[in-house]
Amino acid sequence: MRAYLSQKADKRIIDALKQDGYEVIPLAPFGALATPVDTHADMLIFNVDDTVFIHKDYEIDLNCAQKIIKIDGPISSKYPNDILLNIAIVGKNTFCNTKYASKTILNYLEKNNFSIHHVAQGYTHCSTCIVSENALISADTGIVEAAQRVGIDALKVSEGNISLPPYNHGFIGGASGKNGDKIYFCGSLSFHPDGEKIRNFCIKYGKSPVELSNSPLVDVGGILFI
Repeated sequence: MRAYLSQKADKRIIDALKQDGYEVIPLAPFGALATPVDTHADMLIFNVDDTVFIHKDYEIDLNCAQKIIKIDGPISSKYPNDILLNIAIVGKNTFCNTKYASKTILNYLEKNNFSIHHVAQGYTHCSTCIVSENALISADTGIVEAAQRVGIDALKVSEGNISLPPYNHGFIGGASGKNGDKIYFCGSLSFHPDGEKIRNFCIKYGKSPVELSNSPLVDVGGILFI
């Protein structure tokens, strides 16, 4: 199993993933995006079932994917042209800002019977820690309310407390990644004011929270397991 994450991620995080048996694939910068997030998986890759979507101008080793679709569309460092692939999938439900998400991806999701829910938050994947097909964690009120409306258990946590220099803060989705029965966190939940709630919520759904370092949580763009 491969773990894709920013090449800028702390070595302790990368080493911990390797120790857990993953082949870590560092993501190189995509010059079209802003420097702080130009290596972030949640900005560069969208993965659903056996299909991976990337922008046509971004090169990456994805030979493990059964199907790769390269999307076109305006992409730049300025919002909203940086959120083409920023879509969160929770079971058969997807959450994104449908005005700006890739129409290629949205069409694919519709054809494959996913329910698409519009939210104002453009950085939806960044903002969502996916726990199970029926559960998520987010600090974004719009995502939490949209999820609850369709029967998904959504834990609302406090905003901030996650590092993403030079921005004021990062997001819980960008500081985590799910594979099987484990939820990986890029740092220690002990530094987050809702850390114990997050741990217990993961356990409630049969997931083991794995903390990849003993430092405060940091937004690395999430960890994508393919």
